[in-house]
Amino acid sequence: MSEKSRRFFGEILKEERLRAGLTQAGLARQSQVHRLKIVRIETAEYSPVWEELLQLAAALRVPIQKFITGKTRPPGGLKGIAQELYQLGIKDYVVEGALVPGAFRRIEEVIALVLRGDRPDSRIVDALPLVLANQELNIGLAFAFAKLYDRRVRVRLAWLCDVTIALSRLPDFPIPISYPEVLEKITKRVKKPTEPDDLGLAGKQRVSSPIWRRWNITYAGTMESFQIRLRELTARETKGERL
Repeated sequence: MSEKSRRFFGEILKEERLRAGLTQAGLARQSQVHRLKIVRIETAEYSPVWEELLQLAAALRVPIQKFITGKTRPPGGLKGIAQELYQLGIKDYVVEGALVPGAFRRIEEVIALVLRGDRPDSRIVDALPLVLANQELNIGLAFAFAKLYDRRVRVRLAWLCDVTIALSRLPDFPIPISYPEVLEKITKRVKKPTEPDDLGLAGKQRVSSPIWRRWNITYAGTMESFQIRLRELTARETKGERL
């Protein structure tokens, strides 16, 4: 552990110890970590081993994430979700300084996080059919996270479900969908929008795809660009490439 990390860890430990109303001796009794070690952790002179970290977190009743970022939940930006995107199949998306979370979120929350905002990252958007084809979504949770983060996510998700279903029907590039009934239910339960949405990347030509028109999407991506993106990802998986 670097000196900077030791200082950060020590500050968090002291902050949480005081919040819990414990002395160093009191925390030592509850955690079974020697008091002198706690003193040295708080002064950045000692790096706790994994077992001590677990004991301290348990005694203070805080998640491990607290000692990683100072927060009880992993951050929602791209640095905070990069590892989760990798595990979901988007393995070629590199984020400089990506953070290692204390735990992974529900996939429904990850999708809401990457689809929110005025301009979601197009490389992630174009890769989401692969995720939707392989993962089972809880529809209620997906809609709840959409409502929490950005109401536009609801329509964007329905549109992408529609795209995924259409891609799976193409003879030259079929995507085996694990839970097609879930994707179909999402498309049926979302009301068609009256306002257009270009996801911050408007197409230069008039929208011709019926799927784009159905959901009033004016995003520059096309079925062909989705196919190209998915070929990139599946090719990496076939070759067993790792970042």
